[in-house]
Amino acid sequence: MELVPPDARLTGRWQRSLLTTTDGHRDSSTNVTWLQAHGLYVDLRQPVPGPDLPPLGCLRDLTRDQAVALAGTEGFAGRLVADGDWAHWERLVDLQPPGPTLDEGRLVPDGDDVVEHGRDGSYVEYWQRTTGPTTPVAALLLRERTTGATAVLVRVGEDVAWARGRTQPLDAGALLAERVAAADSVQDAQDLLDTEVAMGRVGPDGIVLTRSSLPWRAGSLLDAAAAGEDLSTWDVTPEGTAVQRRWQVLAREGELADLLAHSRLERSA
Repeated sequence: MELVPPDARLTGRWQRSLLTTTDGHRDSSTNVTWLQAHGLYVDLRQPVPGPDLPPLGCLRDLTRDQAVALAGTEGFAGRLVADGDWAHWERLVDLQPPGPTLDEGRLVPDGDDVVEHGRDGSYVEYWQRTTGPTTPVAALLLRERTTGATAVLVRVGEDVAWARGRTQPLDAGALLAERVAAADSVQDAQDLLDTEVAMGRVGPDGIVLTRSSLPWRAGSLLDAAAAGEDLSTWDVTPEGTAVQRRWQVLAREGELADLLAHSRLERSA
């Protein structure tokens, strides 16, 4: 029997072990992590090995070739909802331009694991649940007050995921790497990457980002604090300077305290 959202058995941290497609492609090396709260989720997909990059501090440090290499990363976030018996991943944040078909599949339990069959019949993905605590569960869907950008913040147990969308979502068409390569200037190419999907863990010093579509962010703390009815986060601009972002909370799952308890900003507020 299929697992139809919002089936509670989908909540947790999932690692993809294998992708097969009808054209004979098999992928067991890409590092794919899907963190699912009750309805909100974040998914990050990075090739292994990743691009061979020197130490970088911000977007403006990227050459065009390095920006093209980073543009191959996939990541998206939003709501997992039901479309009849099918699971549908609404992509409210997406590193890549919209695809030609909706992201829908049939989720079939296989013991503790899940097998995903694409609704268009083109792929099968095998997902393994990772071990570790599965509570607390909390998530936020956010909209930035000044730019209108969308963001998703998810926590399941000690795992945390963050996705910050572009101020102007991409339209359908060419892949991101093609757009970066064809951009009029290096700065235009860099600006196409001004978005982030990241995974992290709760530690003694706060929420530490362990993987990010912006590699210089790995190892950084993800700090957030309540600001009245809003949420404030600290980030860096493309130039590498600190910036505070203020977010309107559009939807919440679980307790806000579970998302903020380990933030340095919240502890000092």
